[in-house]
Amino acid sequence: MAGPYSVPGLPGPRPSKLQCIEIALLFLIIIVGLIILIFWLIVRPTSIDYTVEHAAIQNFNISSANELDAAFNLTLRAINPNRRVSVYYDDVKISIWYDNQMIALTKASPFFQPHRNITRLDIKAVTDST
Repeated sequence: MAGPYSVPGLPGPRPSKLQCIEIALLFLIIIVGLIILIFWLIVRPTSIDYTVEHAAIQNFNISSANELDAAFNLTLRAINPNRRVSVYYDDVKISIWYDNQMIALTKASPFFQPHRNITRLDIKAVTDST
């Protein structure tokens, strides 16, 4: 005696190519987010603190043509409190401003700052009245 005839289950509709792409992108975004979260939890980066430790002005002179001549001597301090993050400064530009006008611009040499380090930079910026 034959049992009741059962119809095999019909397969559901196949997902379209667009749905496959959407699922793949969602999966990729979740994976990238998890990688960023894990990196942040391991490294715990904090911002570096920059302060002007000392400032002096030499040869300050304003001519009759309203041209400024001066030399600014600065000591900048960079504090890197991170335990696992070191920083390489490749291009450091220092500008001095007064009343929304730049009066001096100079560059510092590239340098490396290891983790948990305080670095001091002695900078001399001279005005350019030309």
